[in-house]
Amino acid sequence: MTLTITLTGNGAQQTATCGEHSITKTKGSSIRPLARKLQEVGHDPETLVVIKRGETVCFKPAPLKAWADWMLYENDTKGGFRLQRWDYEAAAKLAESRRAA
Repeated sequence: MTLTITLTGNGAQQTATCGEHSITKTKGSSIRPLARKLQEVGHDPETLVVIKRGETVCFKPAPLKAWADWMLYENDTKGGFRLQRWDYEAAAKLAESRRAA
């Protein structure tokens, strides 16, 4: 099985949609939050995902877990993308320290 995530919007707002699930963000990519949501609702992390804008494939197909684990930054003015691995442990520690404060 292959999932297709469709991107719509522009630099100010981006929506990622897969079936009945959709995430809209005004800053940063909406791909990672949607990929995490798809895992939460029961999709296999090994499921191959194709990312499209219209009929154009934007990235090489990769497993759902890869899209859930990587932050994708899109430069609003110069084009191009930057990928950064998401550190779940550091994020959890930061969230916990903010709750405790």
